[in-house]
Amino acid sequence: MIKRLLFYNFIAALAGLLIIVVHTKILDLLEIKLPYSLQEAYIFFQLFFTLFSVFIEIVNRISNTNVGYFFLFTFLIKILVFGLKYEAILFSKEIPELSGRISLLIPMLLYIVFEAYYAVKLIVLSDNQEQPDLSE
Repeated sequence: MIKRLLFYNFIAALAGLLIIVVHTKILDLLEIKLPYSLQEAYIFFQLFFTLFSVFIEIVNRISNTNVGYFFLFTFLIKILVFGLKYEAILFSKEIPELSGRISLLIPMLLYIVFEAYYAVKLIVLSDNQEQPDLSE
């Protein structure tokens, strides 16, 4: 459990770091200034992924049949917390440029993919351990 947690969090952090470097370079080349800190967005989603992976491991230990439901619940919580954190940007009277909106979506989608993959791996792992031997 601990090894899996550390491995997936390391991979997510490394991928996030690589993508934020590329993302920042592209924004610099296009001379786009964002009204928020892109680094804070990536850190927010990485911290949420870390919390997600710890909590989903706990849920998997208690009841591995509820991992999918917990994934959906944490997705909803993440969207709500994200909305509260970036309320000023998302709900301002001035509509942010498309590049600013897309720049917020990139880390969100990246970490949603990591969370979904992590949840699916746990579900598949628990399904493989529970299957009875039908060869008899």
